Amino acid sequence: MKFEINFLDLPTHEQPDLDAYKHALMNFDEEAWYGKSTGGAGFVAHEAGSPSWSLVLNPQRGRGISLLTTVYSPTERFGDELVSVATPEKMDEFVTTGQEVVVPSGSFVTPEQAWFAIEDFCANPRVASPRLHWMSTDKLEYPLA
Repeated sequence: MKFEINFLDLPTHEQPDLDAYKHALMNFDEEAWYGKSTGGAGFVAHEAGSPSWSLVLNPQRGRGISLLTTVYSPTERFGDELVSVATPEKMDEFVTTGQEVVVPSGSFVTPEQAWFAIEDFCANPRVASPRLHWMSTDKLEYPLA
């Protein structure tokens, strides 16, 4: 399995640096987090003959980190895009993050939960982290641009 990882202001790399991600999330400081970059992160896993799997972190000041992952079953050609669920009753309200990404208001998890998603993705990108709650983006009614 090959990875392509962009995490904060670290150089793009092909192997996970779990210690660096854990340190950044467990010592989450909003000012430091946003001061060096837009605060986002993207993880992509590639395997020969298979689709790519992804995990994207979309932070928002004062709210937390919204997560988006794409998973595939062995027989699917197209993946299922899943978004994290922290506050189910707010999944029908939407905000635009600092990265200009529209996400459900109820999708913002804590930095610790984001760390769990990263750790689980790096161990097995084929499935969404079982330590979080997820919802298919197909079930959401995103606002029109």
